[in-house]
Amino acid sequence: MSEPPALPGAYVRDLVELTARWNVRADQLVEGLPVALDALRDPATRVPVAVCAEIIERAVRLTGEPALALYVGWQMRLSSHGFLGFAAMTASTVREAIDLAVRFAATRTTAVSLDLYVEGDTASLVIEEHAELDRLREFALLGLIVGLWQLGQALTGRRLEGVAECAFAAPAYIARVPFVAGLVRFGAPTTRLVFPAALLDTPLVTADPVATQLARAQCERELAAIVDAGLPGRV
Repeated sequence: MSEPPALPGAYVRDLVELTARWNVRADQLVEGLPVALDALRDPATRVPVAVCAEIIERAVRLTGEPALALYVGWQMRLSSHGFLGFAAMTASTVREAIDLAVRFAATRTTAVSLDLYVEGDTASLVIEEHAELDRLREFALLGLIVGLWQLGQALTGRRLEGVAECAFAAPAYIARVPFVAGLVRFGAPTTRLVFPAALLDTPLVTADPVATQLARAQCERELAAIVDAGLPGRV
């Protein structure tokens, strides 16, 4: 029997650190839940989706910030994505970084996956859902899509063209964030980033082919372990 979907403890750790800006104590977020704060520093820690949803609801309530998902996306760090983040950061081009993310997304979570599509002069990076995210869905998908976009800008050193589409209705708080409202379309059939295909050939400012090779080898080992455990992964 496969394990329930989970997210890396690093993602929860980042949320805990973020909410400290609102003077929210870490223990307030995890009190009574089956997760230890110390364990969040262990790269191997995984937190069940249901537990993540409870932590996020507490975070939104205690900070009083309904747009907290946007802050999570804006503050997303490649280091929180483990060896996959390191591999993507050192890739030669946007295409190589995306191809790595598509292949090895399962090393972070099996709840969602990524797929790249190119049609003519338009490319799209689609977030596919493979688990019932329930209360976590809107927060996780919006945070992820904003995070991917800002990471792309950081890695290329340039402002990126394109739009984001989300497969859910616009949250009420979006109306007071006009910058996001103009770049994100809601109520779309799928959740994805849409951008000019020419962007795929853009070089990354942090490219390091040797480092990419080392990180990719580790990602392959992690993916093999997931497949051996009977969980879905790209082979």
